[in-house]
Amino acid sequence: MQVTGKYALLSGLAMMLCVSCSSVPLMPVSASGKDSSGRFDGRWLGTVTRTPSTQQSTGNVSYMRCSDRSGLTIGPFMVTDGSFRLNYRGESVTTYVNSSGGFKATAPVKSEGFSGGGASFVSQKDTLLVSGSLESKKGTFRVTSVDLGGAGCASVLEFKKLK
Repeated sequence: MQVTGKYALLSGLAMMLCVSCSSVPLMPVSASGKDSSGRFDGRWLGTVTRTPSTQQSTGNVSYMRCSDRSGLTIGPFMVTDGSFRLNYRGESVTTYVNSSGGFKATAPVKSEGFSGGGASFVSQKDTLLVSGSLESKKGTFRVTSVDLGGAGCASVLEFKKLK
């Protein structure tokens, strides 16, 4: 069966999406799935390159206005034998990096406060989400609030290996 027209386009887009995100895991990498080649070992720095100003939320807030975090740095963080370690706002974040350089880290962190829809407040339960691929040197940074149903502004990260 041959797929033509809009279905072929949708099929092609779905395939491109799967290929482009295949190195970034949907779940944190397990210890048994970590890279032990040493290829990604070293000190890394993540820098926010842009934060879209309006973002649709997965939480209770339908849209959020987000402050531009361009220039904000995440790290430096260490990768040693496939183990990823980052200190953020006094909290230690650990996870593993897979053989494609993909990782996903989550950790509870101290609140930074949120604003949106004309209101602002300090959340009691924030979670840091940082994920990406050290191979492609791209990723995402987000701090979400349980009080806002998991809402939080996502920023685009660029990773650089330090000497």
